[in-house]
Amino acid sequence: MNEANQPQIDPSDEISLAELWIKVQSVVAYLWRFKFLIAAVGLAFAVGGYFKVKLAKPSYTASLTFALEQGGSGGELSGLASQFGFALGNSGGDGLGGDNLLTLMKSRRIVEEVLLSPISVDGDSLLLLNQYVESDKKLKAKWDSLGLYPIDPMKCCSPSQDSAIGTVVKSVTEKSLAVAKVDKKQSFVTVTYEGHDEVFTGAFVELLTAKSTDFYVQTKMAN
Repeated sequence: MNEANQPQIDPSDEISLAELWIKVQSVVAYLWRFKFLIAAVGLAFAVGGYFKVKLAKPSYTASLTFALEQGGSGGELSGLASQFGFALGNSGGDGLGGDNLLTLMKSRRIVEEVLLSPISVDGDSLLLLNQYVESDKKLKAKWDSLGLYPIDPMKCCSPSQDSAIGTVVKSVTEKSLAVAKVDKKQSFVTVTYEGHDEVFTGAFVELLTAKSTDFYVQTKMAN
């Protein structure tokens, strides 16, 4: 190959290792002037991250999926009831449709009944509602100051208690509870609750499903 045709490299375009090392040293020297500022910023981010994780409330999610079986009069209801230990024949009447079930499970009537249900915690019986309030320090302090906590099932509920319970029901249904059909063709329904108390989260989903099913059964039998 003819050397005349080879590209010529201008020596001025090349950077020697010595020049590169000098540039690196100059950058390091510049940053070193601000070493305390850089260290302070790094420490602030580290401390902030630590306390963010430390102070963050734990999050728990409970989910339950069941199927509304199809076919025949009362087929959906019979399928739902059988999954939770109820026996229901195919008597007359259409009962409540699957879409109505989704609305029912987020209604104040059912949710309030669930909240006022007793549960066992470490061998003690207490209302699920009291467990909810106990797990929220700010809410408990507020209810304590108003003389609302704990809710006594034998004396419930005064107008002020009823109003406070309504606020809890609204918070639960609008912020934490999700009820939806996963598959419309197969009628799979999933109930999901996300909260900051492990005991309440699991118990709420189980009781909500059981009481909604019981209400369905009672409504069907009454028709």
